[in-house]
Amino acid sequence: MLPAPATAAAAVDTEPSSAAAFTMHPIGTVRSPFKQKFGIPRQPHLAPTAQATIELHPPFNTPDAVKGLAEWSHVWVTFVFHKTMRAVDEWQSHLVRPPRLGGRTRVGVFASRATYRPNPIGLSACKLDTVHVRPDGVSIVLSGIDLLDGTPVLDIKPYLPYADRIEDASGSYAPLPPTVVPVDFTDVATRQLADRAEMGGSHNRQLRQLIVEVLQQDPRPPARSDAPGGDDREYGVFLYDVNVSFTMSDAGALVTNVVPAPPEETSDVSNEAVVARKGAPRRGGPRPQVQDRRTADAPPKDDPEGRQLSKEELIERRLAKKREKKLARQAARERAGERQRQNREASRKGDLRASGQVVPKATESTSEEAKVRVFRYPVTTLEEFAKWIVSEDDSIMVFNKPADVVCHPSKNGPLSSLVGAAREYTKLEKVHLIARLDRETSGVVLVAKDPECAARHQRAIEGRNALKLYFALLVGNVAEAITVDQPLGKDKESPAWIKDVVAPNDPEARPAVTRFRRCVSVGNYTLVAVTPITGRKHQIRAHAEWLGAPILGDKMYGRDRGISYVRFVESGWLPALEAELEVDRHMLHCALIDVGDAGGRYTAPPPDDFVTACETRLSLGRDELSRIFETELALIQHQPSKDIRT
Repeated sequence: MLPAPATAAAAVDTEPSSAAAFTMHPIGTVRSPFKQKFGIPRQPHLAPTAQATIELHPPFNTPDAVKGLAEWSHVWVTFVFHKTMRAVDEWQSHLVRPPRLGGRTRVGVFASRATYRPNPIGLSACKLDTVHVRPDGVSIVLSGIDLLDGTPVLDIKPYLPYADRIEDASGSYAPLPPTVVPVDFTDVATRQLADRAEMGGSHNRQLRQLIVEVLQQDPRPPARSDAPGGDDREYGVFLYDVNVSFTMSDAGALVTNVVPAPPEETSDVSNEAVVARKGAPRRGGPRPQVQDRRTADAPPKDDPEGRQLSKEELIERRLAKKREKKLARQAARERAGERQRQNREASRKGDLRASGQVVPKATESTSEEAKVRVFRYPVTTLEEFAKWIVSEDDSIMVFNKPADVVCHPSKNGPLSSLVGAAREYTKLEKVHLIARLDRETSGVVLVAKDPECAARHQRAIEGRNALKLYFALLVGNVAEAITVDQPLGKDKESPAWIKDVVAPNDPEARPAVTRFRRCVSVGNYTLVAVTPITGRKHQIRAHAEWLGAPILGDKMYGRDRGISYVRFVESGWLPALEAELEVDRHMLHCALIDVGDAGGRYTAPPPDDFVTACETRLSLGRDELSRIFETELALIQHQPSKDIRT
């Protein structure tokens, strides 16, 4: 093993007559869920859920070393195969047996990607999730990895799409990804995974998906995969701190058990699987000696006093364990609440929390070359503000709010928010925001001039006696009409701390119901009319993400679970974000609020950027888009309100 930071020596002939050598020092160490070589995907990106962290070593664990790295989506990682190192003079053959050829056909070592190499250096292209800069060091979070825990890292380089992607490349004996096998779980394994998920932690919640991605690659040696008469062995693979037992048959993989692994068993000692088969020794050597509880001198763990426990005592012991787990979950919720309180305090002070770290808000960039539009609340003028007004009377103002305008007051002065500008415009000491929209959502916003009007409208909205109709441009396809009835809770896996997610197993999640109706679909883009039945934060965006068709341009509820949002907050609107998101705000527009007898019916046409997005992706002109809007508004108008909400 090559401890980190340690020296990795590689012999290189600079001239035919010389045997020069140079020394490389690892810049970091990988911390991954793969504790043994068995089970590691044979190539990167075969297990997208597999996430690892590279902890940088001094003197490279500084912010300067990773400055600008977060702007890249993927990186190359150069590392050492520290578990398969051998001296060059120990090589007896230069031929290897790739698994893709069934482990029988030999090819030259340089015509393979075998881990046993003259110089044990590996290269993997991984997805860059985020970069953590902390006072005590720097770490880089990657996903889709194929790296063993403890792997020394020699270098990290950005993946350059135009140069590193070769469209007409051929793959010899591996032209396509390997065939995957089905993965199923026994009832016992399903319950064990559910218990792990309740313990909290992102790796516990993602453990089931990681197991599927690992086992569907069939990690067995090729000789066992093609063994005649099937395979009657039970295998084990260590992921994080658990031992996953499974069997393989013609029907696929069957996970039988998911139990905590003793710390000493998670160290890699062999490339063989942990195998148990009646009457058969392990191929890699003798079976480890296991103490038999029936003949052991020490009493079993369930019998600490060396006596037989009664049924009542066993029940009480189980209840005590449940109480301990309940107290642990309660403590975890309290810690999460304290973190959220600190986040809110940091936000009020002008800081935002990203990936668990408080980072200052970005400021205006002075570099024209960077072409960065920094996250800030724009300041308007009263003349511009007047253009947002759709209608106004003595008690209420109706606005067609542009995107990038916040509703609530901000610290940048009265003209940096809709409410602040409304106070300046009306010369009133106080106005009342009836229903807000997210900063990047455009559309109808109601502001009351007196408390009686505000209370009347808010009672209608809170009592679900009001109708709202949104239009959204989705990336993906959805059914003609679909109702999403999924509760929403905090997304504890996202680096964006304000993000919610569908959380059916979260006891603190709140019910949420949204109806989507497809209007137009062209290619991978779909225009939908959306009716929220409940009024949860980010409800439409979270449910669209759950459908697998996020809103175009959504930084927080896109396909990277909020990483784009954190990048935008920290660094502004970068060219890399523009290439990934296509547009600079999420394409969601509130077209209608109908409060019935409480006030009336208020509509707002789509803004120019929404129209342009529909023109370029759906080939819809402004007139055709207006007709679609009018049709959907008429459908809402002619339906009895009780039918819309049932």
